[in-house]
Amino acid sequence: MQIIRRPTERGKQAPPATALTIGNFDGVHRGHRALLAAVSARAHQDQMLASLMTFWPHPKQYFADATSPVPARICSRRDQWEAIAACGIDQLFALRFDRSLAECAAEQFIEQYLVRAI
Repeated sequence: MQIIRRPTERGKQAPPATALTIGNFDGVHRGHRALLAAVSARAHQDQMLASLMTFWPHPKQYFADATSPVPARICSRRDQWEAIAACGIDQLFALRFDRSLAECAAEQFIEQYLVRAI
């Protein structure tokens, strides 16, 4: 599985056809595995890359303050990514959830990340 941390810096070449799911997938439980297997099967059937976009740290962690504690992560990033790869995902977009991403308008996110980069 290819891990892409900065999809907006991939260069000028057109990105390959991609089937994408977006989420945190902490723990990669049975429901996650079923979804990822379906994305992988459909992508490969249509000769596309099976892709997943996730965020680190979790957005809840980014926005947390002293009055809203964040639940502990179920697994490490490494274990999470290994479990995702085992489900047939070809590329993982690991976006750093920081101020820039938090302040990104929905339309800008769609254009910058989903249309141009992926």
